[in-house]
This record gives sequence, C-alpha cells and structure tokens, in this order.
Amino acid sequence: MFKKKKNRYVIWSILLTLKKNKGPLVAYESLKNYFRNEGISGRLSEVREAVLAVRGEKLHSPQDIPNAGSFFKNPVVKKLSSKDC
Repeated sequence: MFKKKKNRYVIWSILLTLKKNKGPLVAYESLKNYFRNEGISGRLSEVREAVLAVRGEKLHSPQDIPNAGSFFKNPVVKKLSSKDC
C-alpha cells in the first residue's frame, strides 16, 4: 500500500510484537555456510560471532581502510551500446 501511493501517507508509529525464545532467522547464504561449517546451533551470541567473522573475511580492517560496515558488494554492470539493444 505504501509503495503504490508514494508521498501520500506518513507512518507515525508502529507496534511490534516479539516472541520470547524464538531462534534467529539466518537468511544470508554466507552465514548459513558458516553455521554449517562450524557446527553452530544458532544462539544469538553465536549469530553475532558468525556475522562478525563473515564480515571480517569480506571487509578490509577499518584501521587500514575506513568503511561504513556494509559487507555487500555492488554489482559491476557494463554499459550497453546501441548495438546491444
């Protein structure tokens, strides 16, 4: 609804209902692989450590090259010529 009618509504507040003792949802493939390889059960503290480990593998050290913390790569897209269309 909000995407179809842009600039028409303002979300003033939201109400979240959280469930206790619900395990984390690990959706990223790199984290799933890390869990599988390390034999991790999925406690929140383990998820945090796994995220830090995966980020550490993908990002340069912030001491060497400052960054905003994202470990997603932007795709490299080549420009199409008029012949390609």
